[in-house]
Amino acid sequence: MVEIPKFLNDIKNNDREFYERIIDIREFAYREGALPVKIKLLMVLLMDAAYGSKIGCAKISDMARRAGATEDEIKETIRISFIMGGLNGLSAGLGAYFGFDEKLNDIRKIPAGAKGE
Repeated sequence: MVEIPKFLNDIKNNDREFYERIIDIREFAYREGALPVKIKLLMVLLMDAAYGSKIGCAKISDMARRAGATEDEIKETIRISFIMGGLNGLSAGLGAYFGFDEKLNDIRKIPAGAKGE
C-alpha cells in the first residue's frame, strides 16, 4: 500500500471522521488495477512537479522507486512535467532525482542511487 503522508496526522488528530474518509479514498485510488501502483505514483509525481512541490517530488519519487519505477521512468515523468508545468514544473521535478532524506527531513544532497548513498 502507498504510504500515508505524515501531514495527514494533523487531520487525524483534529477530524477523525474526515481522516478515515481520506484514507478510504486513497486505498481505493492506489490499489492495483488497470494501472499498476508505480504508474499511479508517477502520475502523482507529474502533478507534484507541475504544481511546484519539490519536496513532494522527492518523496513521491522514492515511493515510486519502492513500487518498482526505474530511474528512466522517473526521468521521463520529469520531462513531461516540463511540458505541463514549464520551468516551475521542471524546477520542482528536480527533487525527484534526489529523493527525500527522512533523517534530514529534506531533499537528499546527492542523487538517489548515486554512489556513496
